[in-house]
Amino acid sequence: MKRPEDYGYKESLQIPWQAIRAWAEQPDLLSYCRSHNIHTITYIPKGGLIPAAMLVYNLLAQDYHCAIVSPVHSSYALVIDDIIDSGATLRNMFLPPTAHFVAVFARPTAPEYPLRKYSLETPANTWLVFPWEER
Repeated sequence: MKRPEDYGYKESLQIPWQAIRAWAEQPDLLSYCRSHNIHTITYIPKGGLIPAAMLVYNLLAQDYHCAIVSPVHSSYALVIDDIIDSGATLRNMFLPPTAHFVAVFARPTAPEYPLRKYSLETPANTWLVFPWEER
């Protein structure tokens, strides 16, 4: 398994489950999904899977019908990733014009995108260790 130093990071930060839960419970993000008729949530493997599942859980708890699907590109889908850094993943994906993208965390160097206001900011020089990556 690669270490933060292998990627040029000097520090690492353990992300607690509560931070991911809080992201997936943002009232404005849940409202955005409802108001934009998003019924399909998909994810960038593997980092986006758990945040996507948590978001779907919260939408279903509000009696809003949606489903999580494997990484496919569908109209009116919300595509979730764990972090956006350089934007390379987003640039290399084919997203239909009606699809939406959001990342749980965004580095200051990440490109702007419409849903960035729902991303949590993270320092540029810090490696993030997500709770599902702990062994």
